[in-house]
Amino acid sequence: MQLELHDGEEGNTLFARIKNIDFDYAAEAWVLDTAGDPSANPVIKWILSDEQGVRCVWERPGVTPGTPVSADDPTACRSCERPAGDSGIPVITQRSPRYRGEWEHGPNEVAIP
Repeated sequence: MQLELHDGEEGNTLFARIKNIDFDYAAEAWVLDTAGDPSANPVIKWILSDEQGVRCVWERPGVTPGTPVSADDPTACRSCERPAGDSGIPVITQRSPRYRGEWEHGPNEVAIP
């Protein structure tokens, strides 16, 4: 399996790729380890895939990729802004039955066939 990390910039959003992930719980650990503080970390989406396709997608809540924070700084992205009360922990937005991790179901999660 591999885990792709994506940022909120327009165009090529691929920030990094982590290969040779053997277990879903290892991917969960990578997501937690790389989530960090949104003001210091541009990653807003994590995609775990295998040879059959996407297994799971995590997203940082409340982030709209490519949306400026203010008109004064059009290059700033909402990934740098955390809504009040948001823990910053990514939520699962898509999950395949092949994914066997222990992450809680997201509030707007969609099943991947």
